[in-house]
Amino acid sequence: MTDDHFLYIVSEKYNLCITVKSNGYIPKSGFLLLSDLENIDFEGKSVVDIGCGETGIIPHYCHARGAQSVTGIDVDSSAIDHVCLSSNVSSQIKWIKSDIFDNCTGEFDYIISNPPQMPMMNAKRKLLHDNHDSPGETGQEVILRILEESVNKLKSSGAIVLLIFDFLGVMESYNNKLSIQEFARGQGYICDVVNSFSKSVRKGGQTEANIPWIKKIYPRYGFLEDAIGNLYYKVLLVKFYRAT
Repeated sequence: MTDDHFLYIVSEKYNLCITVKSNGYIPKSGFLLLSDLENIDFEGKSVVDIGCGETGIIPHYCHARGAQSVTGIDVDSSAIDHVCLSSNVSSQIKWIKSDIFDNCTGEFDYIISNPPQMPMMNAKRKLLHDNHDSPGETGQEVILRILEESVNKLKSSGAIVLLIFDFLGVMESYNNKLSIQEFARGQGYICDVVNSFSKSVRKGGQTEANIPWIKKIYPRYGFLEDAIGNLYYKVLLVKFYRAT
């Protein structure tokens, strides 16, 4: 839904209306994450979304699903300024400007994130006005920080839920570094890929522009190709649990 100045995300099912700035950013992969969160019972749980953005779609959804406490975190102060007033229920959610958990206290049943993860050469990142898609040269930087810093934030029976591009090396490594699974094991987690989604490499998009760099960082990865020659890759929904 739109008007002259704003976009709206509306859910009649959850009696929810979120205001988005007309030039705002809505990550499409965030809706992939939503589709699988349907399988989680949030009733009475504590939830934090790392990188909630100016829409706070995930925190709003978890609140609507009956979570007892919901926190949205973002490093961008303008995103927090907008999201805390963005909906009819935003005042019932805690919004914090924080770099991962730097300004966030407490423990959580679910730690959720659709983190920035596009690998990009640092020199190129510095030239971009908006580099919210890329955390650094490997693309793994924020993912590994979340896993490392969640050790003291995740309740014993809780789970971390992340969307991760397959070329970053989740269950197997595509370079001479640890896979994300191996890194997680070192932090005391086991992980499962619970779903995957095919994502086309859009002509003229950031992924296409960064393919040479991705191939340099992950030389053993090969992009997939459909019947008419279009490249694509997989977006994985990955859950991490404490090893027992």
